[in-house]
Parts: sequence; C-alpha cells; structure tokens
Amino acid sequence: LRDCVEVFREMDINVSDMMACGGGGSSPLWRSMLADLYNCPVKTASSKEGPALGVALLAATGAGIYSSVPEACAAVVKTDKIQQPEAERVPEYEKYYKLYTEIYPALKAEFAKLAKM
Repeated sequence: LRDCVEVFREMDINVSDMMACGGGGSSPLWRSMLADLYNCPVKTASSKEGPALGVALLAATGAGIYSSVPEACAAVVKTDKIQQPEAERVPEYEKYYKLYTEIYPALKAEFAKLAKM
C-alpha cells in the first residue's frame, strides 16, 4: 500500500489525506494503521457504497449531470470519521517500509513463485 503512495509522490502528486471505504474503512484499527503508514489523515465516507458510488459519480459526470468528477465528488461524497496519524508510530512504520524497500528486489522472484502456489 505504501508503494502506491510513493508512486504518486514520485509524480509530484501531493498526498495530504486518504479516503478509506468498505470493510477496512469501518475498522478503527485499520484506519489508524493506514494513517500512521501514510503519515496523513485517513477519512471514511459517510456512504458505505464506496466503489459503487464512485462508478455512479463517473456515470453522472459522463451523462452531463456534473461537469467534472471533482464537482460530482464535492456534491455527493461526505466525510464520516477522520483518523489522524499518531506521531510516535509514524517512525516505526517508516522503519519497516525502508527495510521492505531494501529486501523486496532480492525477494521479488520468490514472491512470484509464492503467488503461484
């Protein structure tokens, strides 16, 4: 998950907060872990229909109901809970992520074998 955020950062896309949905989004522990891992607030949408709502917003934009996806999101998506990162845990997640980035290249082929099992 952290790698996905790093790709955005490499593209100079500022990741200042996240939105979690689905089962994981309803878990306070999962939201807390994500906030600490990403070092940014993790919000949940008040609607429990995350992916379906996203598709509906894209369709509404395509149908001309909204002029853009950001406009559709601003009109429809409402925030429920917000989980802030815990400053003392952020360095712990950073330490493990750094180790992951160091060992992943050496284990990439083995992960592929494991996925086929």
